[in-house]
Amino acid sequence: MRLFSVPADFQETTIDKYHELNSRCENAKVEETYGQITGGLLTSSGRGSCRLPSVNLTSLAHYISYSADRGIEFNYIFNASCLGNIEFTKSGFESVNHFLGSLWDAGVRRLTVTLPQLILLVQDSGYPFEIKLSTICQVNSPDKAAFWKRQGIDRIVIDEDITRDFRRIRQISQIVGDGVEIIANSACLRNCPYKMFHYNHESHFPIVNQDEQKFYERKCFLNKADDWTNPIRLNWIRPEDLGYYESVGVRRFKIQGRQAVLEGDPLRTVEAYMRGSYSGDLFGLINMFMPYIAKNTYQPYVDNSKLEGFIAPFFNDPNHCTGDCDKCGYCEAFAELSIDRASAEEMRMRVLKNMGNYQFFGACYNKAPSQTFASRVMQKARKVIGV
Repeated sequence: MRLFSVPADFQETTIDKYHELNSRCENAKVEETYGQITGGLLTSSGRGSCRLPSVNLTSLAHYISYSADRGIEFNYIFNASCLGNIEFTKSGFESVNHFLGSLWDAGVRRLTVTLPQLILLVQDSGYPFEIKLSTICQVNSPDKAAFWKRQGIDRIVIDEDITRDFRRIRQISQIVGDGVEIIANSACLRNCPYKMFHYNHESHFPIVNQDEQKFYERKCFLNKADDWTNPIRLNWIRPEDLGYYESVGVRRFKIQGRQAVLEGDPLRTVEAYMRGSYSGDLFGLINMFMPYIAKNTYQPYVDNSKLEGFIAPFFNDPNHCTGDCDKCGYCEAFAELSIDRASAEEMRMRVLKNMGNYQFFGACYNKAPSQTFASRVMQKARKVIGV
């Protein structure tokens, strides 16, 4: 059976719908939802709190109880990639232990964690939490998986960047067993140079202003717009292709998108993955049908039906992808099939124009942007991308 971990919107009606969906699906189940509270010192995670549903410990406890009555577990996200080293201090240890006690009292039994020291604090706290290792830990090889297995971690969300490396996924599955989990609807560019810095940024800004929040978001748009074929190179998995992952030992799938549950339609995305089929725009699906995706923005329409067979060579030949996109052309061929090139190029140029002219650092200085070092950096960047 395929087991799904999906983002919580903390609404009873959504849990009722997942419960009903579970009753209809024989070979798939929403096993758990996941999320966090949105206030306090220890609420940082891989997502800035300003985009998440507002939740306190009282409402969390009610949600967990309501979910459990319908056979759905809850996983608390405690996966900040940095806590400013407070986890190494006496006061930090006391704060963490107190916080863990509050979570336990609220009914939390599962945690997703990143920081090694925080994992040790959880394990030594006296509370028998089940720990899931976050994808932020970048488990992308059998030796990394074996290390965490020796540390008592039986459930691991593997690195998104090996989504199409079935040899390594199989090797990790042989070590971890059925505790391997993979993100199905990732919209990240493979091997993104900014990824870890973005995680650290989010960890230090539970609540941020718009300019701060948009720095890495805009960098992300610019990177994706570097080539009109890049949408095919992202780390997504089509609902139709989950069987390939099951054949190498993966039966747990994570649907990412806590930042999208308030405005999007998580149920529609979850149902498509549980059903194993979807007709329409792939990027609408993986972005949980956020309204801004449909209106404008910077994601081209990708016809999911035209991607049939795309993943097969990655599965059949471990050497199919060399990582040298300039000398291959495979993804470009599928881009030609599934994306209207003219509209994609038009959108790409719009991204480069709008994002390339954005003064990333202007708000940090009292001087006019043209007088700052940051301005000179941006002038050089705009020259490179040609806008």
